[in-house]
Amino acid sequence: MPTASLAEHNWKYAVHLTKVPTSPVPLFEGHKLQIVPVDPAIPQKMGEPMKVRAYYEGKPIAGATIMSDYVNDPDEAAVKTGADGTATITLRNQGLNVLMGIYVGPADDKAKVDHVEYRASLSFVLPHLPE
Repeated sequence: MPTASLAEHNWKYAVHLTKVPTSPVPLFEGHKLQIVPVDPAIPQKMGEPMKVRAYYEGKPIAGATIMSDYVNDPDEAAVKTGADGTATITLRNQGLNVLMGIYVGPADDKAKVDHVEYRASLSFVLPHLPE
């Protein structure tokens, strides 16, 4: 668009854990940005802290934004990853949790876009009490 004030290129990636991992979550080929639990033993109760690491192109990335409840609270005050790519969030739901990592990088084609935005979700379900 000739009159556009901003142009961006967007990439989105998703990982869903169907069960609690027993070993480190691998980095998946083709995912430029990925969020993984630092400890494979994901906490099992809402309100507990969880440490995650953001990887960009296979390396920990500082300054990525991590949201702890992307589905129910998209306006939450997110946290940023530190120099080692880690951030600690609080698990928000005793049920479906969708964490979102966001990294805004330099333009891949400066003639067409101002920047590139990468989003990577990590989702999993914490167990409910027996019915």
